[in-house]
Amino acid sequence: ELDRRQISFVQRFKDGIGGDWVFSLHGGGRRTTDVDDFVVGRPVRTPWTVGSFDPPSGFARGPRVFSGFASSPFGIRGAELLFEDGRVRVPAGVVPDNRGVRFICSLAGRPPHVPVDTDVQAVITDGRGEKRRLQFYWITWE
Repeated sequence: ELDRRQISFVQRFKDGIGGDWVFSLHGGGRRTTDVDDFVVGRPVRTPWTVGSFDPPSGFARGPRVFSGFASSPFGIRGAELLFEDGRVRVPAGVVPDNRGVRFICSLAGRPPHVPVDTDVQAVITDGRGEKRRLQFYWITWE
């Protein structure tokens, strides 16, 4: 419909991996590289820092691996995991990926001061030092 000028791109709003996209049904409007990339299935780079935290299994004993993805036009400085509503922080390693970086944290066991039933959340820090909290999950870790 964009090619036929039946709809037109209005604006893209910052929110998560893809953000929110607004189109007009009045057509004849503008197009952008982002829209062209989206239409033909190429990856769309967001102009803000984004990330996703891979869902950990809800129950585990012993070692656990937590991972996710992050991307920013400002680069990624680091990532960490927050347990127990942010009271316990554990740094994650950052590995380059073709879309940004993967962050990975492998732990031999439950960190001290983290109860068996807890929450876990990833936080990424972009090159400007700004932090973005990602999805949190409830887990049981014996």
